[in-house]
Amino acid sequence: MSGKHSIKDLCATLGVSRSRYNQWKNTGQSPRAQQTNRLKTLIENEYAKSRQTYGSTRITGAKRNGGETVG
Repeated sequence: MSGKHSIKDLCATLGVSRSRYNQWKNTGQSPRAQQTNRLKTLIENEYAKSRQTYGSTRITGAKRNGGETVG
């Protein structure tokens, strides 16, 4: 994160310690975020495969039929 404000100032404004910020920054994505990103990719692929004609109901059904846990 770079720009006009320093990390020190941002942490102070948000009430977050710098050590906690650095810990968060270095941990990578949480398992939930990884799952969300994976599901997002699957949905985007399904939408493209349908030639952008499927809506949320059809995509959800297709993913469930494929064994995914959706919604």
